[in-house]
Amino acid sequence: MTIRYQKDTIKLHKKNSYFIDLCEAFSLQNDFNQEKYFAADRPIKGISNDQLGFRIPAKHVANAILEFASPEGFVLGLEGEWGTGKSSFINLISQHFEESDNPPEIVQFSPWLISSREALLIELFQEIALAAEKIDDSHSQTKTEEPKNWKFWEKQSVQDKNKLKSSLSKYSKHLALAGKVATLAGDLGLPGGGLAGRALEGSSKVGADIIDEPPLEKQKEQIKTELRKLPRQIVVFVDDLDRLEPQEAGEVVRLVRAVADFPNIIYVLCYSRRILTDSLNKAFQLEEGDDYIDKIVQVSFSVPKPEDFALRRMFRKELSKIFPNINQSLTHPTRENAMQRMGNAIDIQGGDTLKSPRDVVRTLNAMRLYAGPVIDHIDLADMAWLQLIRIRNRKLYEWIESYVNNIGAIVNEKGQLKEAAKKRSCDELIELIKEEGRDVDDTLYHMNFFLPGLKKEYKNKPGGGTSDWVVYADLNDDSLAQHIAEMRLGSPKHFRYYFAFTKPKNAVSDSDYSTFVSLLNESKSESISQFSVFCETRMDSGTVLAESYMNRIRTIDLETFSIAQSKNIISCLAESMDIAALVTGRGDWGRYWIWNDAKKLFNDAFKAIPQAIRGNVLKSMFLSGTAIGWLSVVLRNETFDHGRQ
Repeated sequence: MTIRYQKDTIKLHKKNSYFIDLCEAFSLQNDFNQEKYFAADRPIKGISNDQLGFRIPAKHVANAILEFASPEGFVLGLEGEWGTGKSSFINLISQHFEESDNPPEIVQFSPWLISSREALLIELFQEIALAAEKIDDSHSQTKTEEPKNWKFWEKQSVQDKNKLKSSLSKYSKHLALAGKVATLAGDLGLPGGGLAGRALEGSSKVGADIIDEPPLEKQKEQIKTELRKLPRQIVVFVDDLDRLEPQEAGEVVRLVRAVADFPNIIYVLCYSRRILTDSLNKAFQLEEGDDYIDKIVQVSFSVPKPEDFALRRMFRKELSKIFPNINQSLTHPTRENAMQRMGNAIDIQGGDTLKSPRDVVRTLNAMRLYAGPVIDHIDLADMAWLQLIRIRNRKLYEWIESYVNNIGAIVNEKGQLKEAAKKRSCDELIELIKEEGRDVDDTLYHMNFFLPGLKKEYKNKPGGGTSDWVVYADLNDDSLAQHIAEMRLGSPKHFRYYFAFTKPKNAVSDSDYSTFVSLLNESKSESISQFSVFCETRMDSGTVLAESYMNRIRTIDLETFSIAQSKNIISCLAESMDIAALVTGRGDWGRYWIWNDAKKLFNDAFKAIPQAIRGNVLKSMFLSGTAIGWLSVVLRNETFDHGRQ
């Protein structure tokens, strides 16, 4: 069954039936909703979207701010590394604020959106003025004075509101023009001059603008008086401090400290302490910028680290939403192994890769990009394993890509890899594992679930036995049959879908192969005609397309063939093998090596035919077959095997 990966559905292949278990394990939905789109790494908007248990900590932080924050100004630091969910935590705190009995007015101040340093002051004070105006307006709507007092109260309210707005505007402009932020910062032990004041010092405009105004300290006291009248608090969130350039981060820190004692205003600064410390060190040539953070922030709270399995659960749940339409009537003989590999990928690779919500989003986006368009040509567990590695360790990912490319060359193009090259590849892999601080034996043991050819060889030597890991071990039709059947990462017929959205150059596409297998069951003459075309089609590797079909039939599907399919593939060989020999030419020792593959397929197909009709099949093959050269070799080999020469 095929379902297209467009709009509301995805493609899936009948061989991917282990997804049945995936459906049950993940409690899948029946539609894509928004999950089919690339995630933009946006913070969650509210409690309903919380998957990491931030709701309760955010509630307690919000309550603590409302209950214990000083009425004369307060600064809280919300700390966490990039991608840990600081912005999401802010949104949850905001939602709890809004649900409180006396909710504060919230200001989202984004300093990284402001183009000039001197504009920081003006913009911040404008935001505070607007917030105060909203508080005043909402308070006036709930005023229950007698009608005779209403107009007077409303007039007084408008006057107070305009006065505060005007005072904040003048104060911020004069502070910036006069460069007083530097003075205030100096009084607090913070080094350096600030904002644009230094550029404007000495300008005649400065004196002209402030000569008729009260001193800045008096202006500040007037503002404090007006702010104390507010019936509700103002909370100013300053997010992404750690994304600013060092000088910009320094200016914001000094700005907040200069106005941190304004009544009824609470500042919540969000930052990575490590990055902000480094920025302050660079901006002010400090040795311990960490100390200056503590001079500004009165108390800090670290974004909680998700529980060990929370991020993996989040990844598993969201992955199930991206690929939901799994037909539960499908079955697969190795579905238990497939689920084991999916669990291995998420728990082991996911445990090392998924360290923050951002890691989850990045990996899910990678699955949308790499798996979505080729879902009917890949194994989802293998793709999840591969992308979890790519997000964490690019060098290891590139090693895997090179490794499966070499497997394809060995199998598809009959290439050879020298022992020295194999050893170098193995040494490189072991070194990459050690660089991550991982146990080599344990890591390679689990990698062996996904990549063929990884093997630990035990050797007996004088003084005791030794063991060594090797790569590219035992790569043959039998060892790769299961990988090919399940469209695995290690399949020489499918590996390129995992990296380049297309089949390997000399591989047969799944759809073409399925069409030919169906044709074998339906028409002998059409099967022979089609197989002859395969024998005439020369591949870049020097062999012919027919060889890919023969190997795949023998190692994957022959056991499931009907009697008609087994008889017809023998007829195809008897009619076309001489054509293949003429196209490929003789190889080493003057032999047509493609005839060996054909002989192996003939032997297996012949054994699959009931003994009662084998004589008729042989008679038809030798009487009707036109590939005289190949048939004579088959006959000679059979007589030799029976002791006749």
